[in-house]
Amino acid sequence: MTFTPRRFRVRVGQRWFTVEVRRGPDGRFQVLVDGQPVEVEALPEDFSPRPRPQAPVTPEAPPLTREETTIISPMPGRVVVVSVQVGDRLRPGDEICVIEAMKMEQSIRCTRGGVVKVLHIRPGQTVHAGDILAELGEE
Repeated sequence: MTFTPRRFRVRVGQRWFTVEVRRGPDGRFQVLVDGQPVEVEALPEDFSPRPRPQAPVTPEAPPLTREETTIISPMPGRVVVVSVQVGDRLRPGDEICVIEAMKMEQSIRCTRGGVVKVLHIRPGQTVHAGDILAELGEE
């Protein structure tokens, strides 16, 4: 099976890029953005990740780990809104804050319930991907 290189013009925000996808001699795909190679991972079209099972929270459940109680920024941007205060009781899905990046707003939500113990952000603050936004304690 042969693969014909494909070229596309792609717009990200207000910038346009030329993207070329081709198959390398080793069978892997190569992607060039404006002539520069970038590392990508490709999955079949019909791939659908299975959700990880969540352990039920019961009185016998072990204490939450730091990874489970720390809300981390998934992207760089500017904090537009802080939706919680220290002491607030949260349920899974409650909004922690809103971050603006490239003129788009992203609502950051918690995946577990808990009480807001520490807030590391304030409106107008710039955050980087991986920065700690808030820390939750057990209810």
